[in-house]
Amino acid sequence: MVFYPFSFYRWILVVIFIGYLRVGPAGAQGLDVPAAKSVDAASSPSWINPTLRKTYENAIAQARKWLDTLEVDPIKLRQQGIKGKKKLAEILDAYLTLYEYTSNPEDRTHILHRVKDLVAVTTRPEYHNMKYIPPTEFNQDSTSYLRVCYLMDQFSLPTEDYRRQIQAILPELNAHMKERGVWQRKVFAFYYDYFSLPKPPILQQESQLKGVIAGRLPLSQYNKDLAYDLTHEVFNVYEYGHRKISSGFNPEDREYLRKTIVPLLDRSLAEGDVDLGAELISCLTYLGMQDEAIYQPAILYLLQSQNKDGTWGHYEDIRAEIGNLVDQHLYLHTTLVVLQSLVEAFNGNWPTYSRTK
Repeated sequence: MVFYPFSFYRWILVVIFIGYLRVGPAGAQGLDVPAAKSVDAASSPSWINPTLRKTYENAIAQARKWLDTLEVDPIKLRQQGIKGKKKLAEILDAYLTLYEYTSNPEDRTHILHRVKDLVAVTTRPEYHNMKYIPPTEFNQDSTSYLRVCYLMDQFSLPTEDYRRQIQAILPELNAHMKERGVWQRKVFAFYYDYFSLPKPPILQQESQLKGVIAGRLPLSQYNKDLAYDLTHEVFNVYEYGHRKISSGFNPEDREYLRKTIVPLLDRSLAEGDVDLGAELISCLTYLGMQDEAIYQPAILYLLQSQNKDGTWGHYEDIRAEIGNLVDQHLYLHTTLVVLQSLVEAFNGNWPTYSRTK
């Protein structure tokens, strides 16, 4: 495993980024699509010039056009071997990001109508099948099953019946908790609190669980799966970007995260991994570490990596195996995390964190 703490690749990105700020991209003009949001200059990070913001707005608009055409029926997807509830949660998360950062009333109305169409499936009895599915499928769907209801609440949609269905599977939720990892139990603890569910003993002890951050996992031991464990531990503390100030990490945690995330991000960019890269950029944003040299070039890398159809990621070899299901199976998640990372970076108002001396 090779890490690139000060890689040549990074400095290439820095040079490209500086040139980009001066002259702008060749493809930044000509998209007659409403911008995702007009942000007041006072709240916009100082490194974002008008050309860069226009490129960002066009990228977000293109991603939304793709999302608007994507069919996500969790029942049909599960029948085809795809984690349908997870995909429904992902597209709702994407629309929530757009909805929260979009001031145009027509855009917000359109997004809300689209979300209502997507969640109509939750009124079907076969959607609420958690009591009857195999244990493996229950483990795959349980977090997303709770998250879909949570996301519907964020859009102020009715969830009374859905909440009753959650109450009905509480014994099954409790029983499978011993099989979940550290960050997953922490996520479940959040949802148990949110839905006012009584916590089983294993979740009452979740604050004592040590993941990769508290355990100070050495950088040399991080593989891709453990890097995702790290990002999700950070996401959980900041409620996936909905909490901008958190006491969840002490100064030693933060310095460990800075020294770990930066080389992991450097490696992901060198490997062209925009999915993990976007999650790591979001972590730097949440932690207030936008002063890292890699941060701005990494944002530019995301913008320049967008596919012509508005998605992010490179999965065409998988399309040959599963056809257009690759859109829901892989492109949706990568597009979601890149979209969130860009929106969070461009809309400012994140606290900054000073290094310890």
